[in-house]
Amino acid sequence: MLAGPFLLALVAFIGWALHWSGRSDLALRYPGLGKLLTGLVAFSLLSAISQSVALAIGLGNLGIPRAWWPILSLGLLAPLGEELFFRGVLFRALAGRIASGLVMLISAAAASLLYIQLSGTALALIFADELFFAGARSWSKSTLLPLLLHVAGNLYLIAQTLPA
Repeated sequence: MLAGPFLLALVAFIGWALHWSGRSDLALRYPGLGKLLTGLVAFSLLSAISQSVALAIGLGNLGIPRAWWPILSLGLLAPLGEELFFRGVLFRALAGRIASGLVMLISAAAASLLYIQLSGTALALIFADELFFAGARSWSKSTLLPLLLHVAGNLYLIAQTLPA
């Protein structure tokens, strides 16, 4: 649960050291309503497929505690740190130097390493999400779209663990 705050601190340090502005250097710009809605629909479909696969192979839910800190950390801080680092800093560092498809693969693989403790199938589902976020970043030219999708996905996952 400390990866999100750590990555936020790392992004802040890199931004400070390189005198970056969030809007231009981290691509924190509004991608437009059409891209937001398209991304949300597409990610909803991916989430439904991932959930079906997870249930079919018996992965179940994550059993996330219901305290406010895990909700804040997993629902907001983790996606913020991951997206700003992997789709902001790393994406920016690689974009223009190598092919965009390779940038997306590297970004997704690097972000997936945070979840290396998971089983092969669960890790593959995480990689699919990370690849989707990288594609959303590339397509929208904005870090905000994958950030919003990641927050929505994590909050949905947390909501599934709450009692009915």
